[in-house]
Amino acid sequence: MRTVAVLTAGFCFASVANAQFITDFDSYIAGSDLNGQDNWYLPPVGGVSLDVVDAATNPWGFPANPAGGGANWVGGDVVQAGNLFGRSQRNINWGGTGVWAVYYDFAWSYNGILPATQNLASFSLQHSLSAAGMGLNLVSFEDPLTAVGAQHLYIYYDANNVQHAQPGKDYGPDWNNLPSHMWHRFMTVIDWDTDRVVCVSITNLATGLSAAASPPVGDPLLIQAIAGVTHPEGFRLFTGGTTLGNIGAWDNLAITCYADCEKDGDKDVFDYLCFLSAFAASEPYADCECDGDWDVFDFLCFQNRFGGCPL
Repeated sequence: MRTVAVLTAGFCFASVANAQFITDFDSYIAGSDLNGQDNWYLPPVGGVSLDVVDAATNPWGFPANPAGGGANWVGGDVVQAGNLFGRSQRNINWGGTGVWAVYYDFAWSYNGILPATQNLASFSLQHSLSAAGMGLNLVSFEDPLTAVGAQHLYIYYDANNVQHAQPGKDYGPDWNNLPSHMWHRFMTVIDWDTDRVVCVSITNLATGLSAAASPPVGDPLLIQAIAGVTHPEGFRLFTGGTTLGNIGAWDNLAITCYADCEKDGDKDVFDYLCFLSAFAASEPYADCECDGDWDVFDFLCFQNRFGGCPL
C-alpha cells in the first residue's frame, strides 16, 4: 500500500435497474424518509429509516461534497436510545459472476454527550430476509471517550462462517483517525468468482490524497452463508450507537461491474477512455492489479475484467 495524490472528478449518477445500482440521491425527496423511496425499505431487524438530507441546509454542519455531491445525501442523526438504530436496505441483483466494485462517499459527525457508544455506521451486504449482515465495512470510534476520530474497517467471514473480530480488518493508517465533517470516497472491489475482496481504497475528497491495499489471499473470505445462501441479494446502510449523537452520511453510491468505469450501467468504448483518464491521473481505480503500480499489466487486467463483465 502506498499513498499518492490523485485528481478526483465528480461522478455523473442516475439510478440504473437490473444488475447494478447507481445514485447520487438527488432524485429523492429531501426532508423525508429514505425508506419507501426507490425500493428502499426497513429490514427485518427493525429500527428507523435513514433520512434524505438537503446538502445545503443540513443541520449538522457537513460541508459540500467536493466530488460533485449534488443536492442531497442520505443519513442523519437517526440513532435513538432503546436500540432503534437507523437502517435502510435495498435489494439488487449483484450479478453473481465477474469482478464488481462498490463505491460511496462517506462523512461522519458526533453531536451527543460524551462518552459516545459504538458503532458509528456500516455498509453491509445483505440477504433480503435475514437480519444478519454478510460483511463489508464497519465504521467505529477510535475512542468513544473522545469521539474525535473514526476508523473505517472491513468485516470478513472465513470458510466456516466465522466473523473477523470487530471492529474489523485494518489495511493501513489511512483508514484510521478519520476526522469528522470530512468526505472520503471508498472503493471495494469484489471478485464473485472467488468470493473475495481483491482491492480496497480510500480517497480524501478534500485533499485528493488516496491509498489502496490488496487483501492477502490468506485473508478470510467475504461471504457469510445465511440459511444456505452464499450470495447477497442487497445491501444496507446503518447508523448505530445506544445513545444519541452518532451521525453518518452517504453520497454518490455506485455498485456496478468493475469495467463500468463511467458508472453509467453500460459497457462500451467510453469505459476504456475513462480508464485511460484514471490511469493518467494515477487514481486507485486504474491500479487494476492493486499492487501500487500503474503499468501495462493494469491495462491487461482491465481488458480481462471488461470481457468478464456481466453487463
